[in-house]
Amino acid sequence: MRTLACISIALVACMAGQADASFFDIWAEISFSSVSHTKITFETDGAGNALNVPESSWQDLYNDEYNSQGILFDQDIYWCNDSGDNFEAAQAIGGSPEISIPRTSTSMTDLIITFSVPVKSVGLWVIDRNDKPNVPSLEARTPSGQVIGTVTFQGDFVDGSVGNQNYGFLGLASTDTIGSIRLSYDYTGFDNLNFSPEMVPEPGCLALLAVGTMALLRKRRR
Repeated sequence: MRTLACISIALVACMAGQADASFFDIWAEISFSSVSHTKITFETDGAGNALNVPESSWQDLYNDEYNSQGILFDQDIYWCNDSGDNFEAAQAIGGSPEISIPRTSTSMTDLIITFSVPVKSVGLWVIDRNDKPNVPSLEARTPSGQVIGTVTFQGDFVDGSVGNQNYGFLGLASTDTIGSIRLSYDYTGFDNLNFSPEMVPEPGCLALLAVGTMALLRKRRR
């Protein structure tokens, strides 16, 4: 019974709303054959055609461009090809070849992304200037508008820095359906948007469940 209790506690801990940066890391490590997901790299348009955005320039991205893939922006934004050496180095670390969204701003801006498909986990690559006072954040809401949680690009979410650019993943998972996310940002680039109808567990949870399962199997053998 003690082993079963441990597994139960692990499941409760893993399936509750997550705001732990490490939950997103597993998406880069596991086989997606077992996890239904959508990844938008912003290197192509909504029809899958490769974009040609010259360096140091931007191109109009209309709010419904990726509607067929399950997302709708609340406003028209830009595909942006930033030319800063530090920015591009941080992009390369995150597997983002050239283009990110939106065009960097001179003041705090909000962008709302609404999902037309079921979503339980969402995350994206973030590159943010660390010499600016505003810190990017991600707020998730249910389809009815109830706030699920808010995470900020600080602490464990920041993987490292290149010059004046911090980089890392920002994400959130929940047992509640995520109907939309609100991104608040300043001099920030977002890329590689991932979302899944499943609650992608963090590696720590998987490890805990594995330990519990092995203990249960040992007990049964006895």
